[in-house]
Amino acid sequence: MFTACSEDNEAIDAKDLELSKSELVFLAEPGEAQTVTFTANADWKATSEQGWILIDTPVGKKGESSVSVSVKQNLEKVSRQGNVIITEPSTGKMASFKVIQEAEGVDFAVSKEVGELAIDSENKVISDRISVVANFDYDIQIKDVDWVTYSIDEVTKDIIFYADNEKATTEAKDIIVNFVPEEENVETQSWTLKWGGFTPTVEFYRYKVEGDVQSELIPVTDAVELIRSEGKTQVSLVVKSNVPWTLLTELDNTIIGEVSNVEQGENLDRIFTNSLTIFPVFDEQKLDSEDKSATLSFGYENADKKTVDITLLKKGVGDNYIEIDNKAFNKLTADLTGTGWKMFPATAEDGSLSIEIEVRATTPEVYPIVMYYNSVNETYAPTTPMVITCKDVSATRAIAQTKTFRLEVKDRSKSMNDDGEARYFKLFMAENADFTKFFDPTDENWTAFKLKANVMGICESIPFGQAAYVKEYTFESEDVSKVTPPVHKIGADGGVLTINYSSDEPGYLSIYSNVNLIDNDKYIESGELYEVPWASLDFDSYKPGKEFSFKIEKNETGSERSVKVYIGAWLGEGKPEQYFGAFEIRQAAATSTSEQ
Repeated sequence: MFTACSEDNEAIDAKDLELSKSELVFLAEPGEAQTVTFTANADWKATSEQGWILIDTPVGKKGESSVSVSVKQNLEKVSRQGNVIITEPSTGKMASFKVIQEAEGVDFAVSKEVGELAIDSENKVISDRISVVANFDYDIQIKDVDWVTYSIDEVTKDIIFYADNEKATTEAKDIIVNFVPEEENVETQSWTLKWGGFTPTVEFYRYKVEGDVQSELIPVTDAVELIRSEGKTQVSLVVKSNVPWTLLTELDNTIIGEVSNVEQGENLDRIFTNSLTIFPVFDEQKLDSEDKSATLSFGYENADKKTVDITLLKKGVGDNYIEIDNKAFNKLTADLTGTGWKMFPATAEDGSLSIEIEVRATTPEVYPIVMYYNSVNETYAPTTPMVITCKDVSATRAIAQTKTFRLEVKDRSKSMNDDGEARYFKLFMAENADFTKFFDPTDENWTAFKLKANVMGICESIPFGQAAYVKEYTFESEDVSKVTPPVHKIGADGGVLTINYSSDEPGYLSIYSNVNLIDNDKYIESGELYEVPWASLDFDSYKPGKEFSFKIEKNETGSERSVKVYIGAWLGEGKPEQYFGAFEIRQAAATSTSEQ
């Protein structure tokens, strides 16, 4: 039981030093000393104005320190209390803790008159800790609730009460804890542990946008606009709650196609603070020229059927909206010459010269306009169906729905007059097929055009291109090889070496004595043209696609000699040469017989 205090001494409010305990409680009969620990900044001393408080360690040094306190026997009928003050004379810092001693005959004391369960969201625990001093053994009984338990700290012997966050009531409650003596004729001691309850909440926040920067979170108070971002029309919402929640709204009948991350809401902790980011994503099939909105409803605390709503807004795109979905271009190869534009190959047999692109529009009609693009002058020129086509292959469409076009470039290997250069284009979609309504000529001959300023009815362009076509020749020969160059042996007296081959090269053969190969030995980037006096090329013997010969002089050097010969073919101005392979001419040294 509890008795009144005889001295009205309050703990001095000095918190310069952090102590391990703020109170020590003793029975009337002196018992073992109790200890308070702290970290000292300098030499210190501990004092008390009460003579019944005995300080066993009154002074100490800088560092980890402790003050050991005991008391004299309390012969009074009322409890008493006093303070122990710890000071650091050199720093001026101080702290104090309270010492309470029960009256004679009091057999039970608790460190707190009333306990309170505290919510720790960071560590996800609801608890309170007390210390009990008693001169009898007891059992702890918690009345009328099944969601509060306790454990005993093995080191300090403190009692720690825990609340189950899944079962704890939303209403506040005074929980009676009974300390039931194991001995007969000893009165049960009761103590109160308070639970403040909690208010279930689910609140929505969004990031405040300043320019291109998202700053602090602000509460959502009005409809939230869905914005085009990362290829989707969506919004980032932060849901802060202290309960699990679920999305109740069926999305089929709304403008929202999905809500990413929403399934995690039902797995959140109850009572503790939760923060989860969700992403409502607009259903692009619901695109409209007018503003559209959807209200999403979220449920929580199922027993009470609580709900909270949020409204999402997709602004209308108007009657002149056109947009090209560029995802289909991603399967093309990036241009390696510096533009980074997606490039069609020059030639192909696998159907890779066409892609199907989707276009969203609210205009009554949509027409493709494909223009050559000159990046140097930033001008455009119209293309022809001989080079590229873009045809409507979609079914009939309703307004603000998707229309599909097949964009196809022509196989450049089948062109009679291909210029051999990479081609660059920009694809527009417009409400009219006449490109002159959107482009102005820059010269009298109408060979180059500029996009009109502030022109309406045409969408932003998608840049792309087509790789240059490089003609490659066939080549077969037993006298030449890319893998292991054959060795053609010639006697010391010299003679003629003829290289036979079969190729469709029309007379563009190149011969080198040294080369730099690229692209897995497919092309010759540079090299040293063949000029070897003792094994000279016989130009008159050259028969394109069939053979060529070398005239080998008599070897009078006294030793064997050889040269490696590399064969390629010219593919056009500014292009690397095609590499066919190599061979070695090896001439024997003259013998004594041949010298005579």
